[in-house]
This record gives sequence, structure tokens and C-alpha cells, in this order.
Amino acid sequence: MIDILKGTPLPQDWMALGGILSAAAAVGAAFFFLVYQEQLKDIERIEAEDRIVMANLQKAQQIESEIDKLRAETEEILLLVTSFEERLPSSRELVPMQTDIEDMAIAVDIKMKVDPRAPIIDASKETIPYSVKATGTYHKVATFINLLERYVRYLKVSDLKLKSEKGETSAVFTLHTYTFIEENTGDV
Repeated sequence: MIDILKGTPLPQDWMALGGILSAAAAVGAAFFFLVYQEQLKDIERIEAEDRIVMANLQKAQQIESEIDKLRAETEEILLLVTSFEERLPSSRELVPMQTDIEDMAIAVDIKMKVDPRAPIIDASKETIPYSVKATGTYHKVATFINLLERYVRYLKVSDLKLKSEKGETSAVFTLHTYTFIEENTGDV
């Protein structure tokens, strides 16, 4: 070997130096292809996963920023549904509703006759019609019809025919109410 401080390098010293440099280059190349390339692939995979996580995080942050708005909309929809359900009687509530209608007729001092007609059923609702004849003064009959249309449950007055004779007015009309037909989901 060479003694750097004592003399000049010999040819075999240059060969040893070349071998050392070649071995270092081979180790560097092996490191680059076997270790560093795999690490680059891992870094790319992690960065891709990171982009997905960041996109999901941004989406979650956007939803979070709108959560109060969504809660307000949900509350509004629930109030509408509740109001709608209150306006449509269930089958068990039809008798009290008929009693309320009779009480309205008594309150405005008119004579009234109600005859139920055959219900009409479609896919989602049942229409329950009644033939109604109300007799009294014009203003009392009009007040009664107004009360019916403003009743807490949804009532529809149709086919109204008025007839006046000797200061007394008779109103003949069809009164409809509705109930929902709930689908049987099979849950017990």
C-alpha cells in the first residue's frame, strides 16, 4: 500500500484504489436501485393516500361548516311533516272530527245533516267524502263553511250548491278528508 506521506503510489495502489471506487459505486448503485427506488415508490403511495385523506378532510370540513344550515333545514322539514300529519287525520280520529264538525254547526246555530259516502282508495291515500246539507241564514252557513275550511284537519269543500228560500239558505256540498295509507314494510 501507499504511504501518502512517504512516496509515490505504485500501480497496484492505483488498482486497489480503482477497486475501492468500483465497490463504492456498486454499493451506491445497489442502494439506489434496491433501497432508494423502493422508498420513492413508498413515498409516492403515501403521498397519494395523503391526497385522498386531505380531500376527505376538506369534504368533512365543508359538511361541518354547513351542519348548522343542514340542521335548520332538517328542523324545518320536521315541522312541515308534523304540521302535515296534524292536518290529515288517521282513521281512529275520524269520529272525533265528526263530533267537532257537529259542534261547529251547533256553535253557529245551523241545522246540519252529514251522510258518509264510500271512501276512495288509491296507492298512498284514502279519500273520505261526506254529503253535507247545512241550513240556516246565509251568513251562518257561510261562517260554518269557513270554519270547516279552517279546521285543524284538512277538509275540502266541493260541489257547493246554495239555495235560498224565505230567508233561509240551504247549502249542499261534499266534504272530503284524507288519511294516508301507510305501506306495510313487513317489520314486526
